[in-house]
Amino acid sequence: MSDEQLIADFLQQVAESRATGQKPTTADVAVAQLIGIVGQNSPHKPQAIEALAKCDWALALNFLSALTPAGMVFVPAGELTMGSDENDDEQLIHTVWVDSFYIDRTPITNKQYGEFWEDVSYESHSAAWENVERAREVIYAQQLRRAPYHWFDPDFNPPEKPVVGVSWYEAVVYARWAGKRLPTEAEWEKAARSTDARRYPWGNDFDATHLNTNLADNAPNTTTRPGQFSPHGDSPYGAQDMAGNVWEWTSSAHAPYPYRADDGREAAQRDTRRVLRGGGFRSRFEDHYRCAHRYAQQPDYVYFAVGFRCATTVPPNMKV
Repeated sequence: MSDEQLIADFLQQVAESRATGQKPTTADVAVAQLIGIVGQNSPHKPQAIEALAKCDWALALNFLSALTPAGMVFVPAGELTMGSDENDDEQLIHTVWVDSFYIDRTPITNKQYGEFWEDVSYESHSAAWENVERAREVIYAQQLRRAPYHWFDPDFNPPEKPVVGVSWYEAVVYARWAGKRLPTEAEWEKAARSTDARRYPWGNDFDATHLNTNLADNAPNTTTRPGQFSPHGDSPYGAQDMAGNVWEWTSSAHAPYPYRADDGREAAQRDTRRVLRGGGFRSRFEDHYRCAHRYAQQPDYVYFAVGFRCATTVPPNMKV
């Protein structure tokens, strides 16, 4: 049987499994066949990994977890209970299937962003700006800005701190340059709260000692090195700083729930408000740090408590 047919048959089994809620008896054999395609470096290797990412079968999850790129954490496929009844914008509570993916363990730092900044000019055309070329012009028009808004501010630009003052456009282009992408809202929320609908990455009770927030005693009132509040503030999958420190851009346009990835909200060409998650160090309300909290801004918005992290589904040949 050809690799293409093996992948097609596998996807059919996955679809039937989701529809019935039953794992097929041949699941491990099917997974092993796709792992064989990957191991043989077949031209269909990417398609095989993409197919494996669509199921929650243990053998596939173990295999994909072992492929986790450096600096990222693995989030396994499965259902997410998305939203909450605490704010109108988070209703209704609904179930979303999220394929396996990888997400950066921490927000992107100034050191990481600096490599991109030295390679990709804001002032001239570049392949990295493809499909968002107008965005490059908008950014450059902002006081002839040639870097993130706080790039030269010593309070925010130490190499180990998260990059801030980046618009959604800049986050998209950096992610593309790095061989990654921004996480969708659903992916971000799952990475933060797992499958148990917890309120915060660490559990259901707010604890100001678990994150960088002005609500804490002796708050630093600036960004901090990612991971400073680890492991107590980590998400169930080991992602750090998903509450506090910096708001994080997602790929998703702001739209009512239920979340659907195929309804246009993930179109990069749409000039519309995009969703930020996680809360920043200057947030003054516990509510902002909840995993389900949504905050929307125009894609050219910049602020000293706004950054981002990247995600990917199939491990690419990354530059960062």
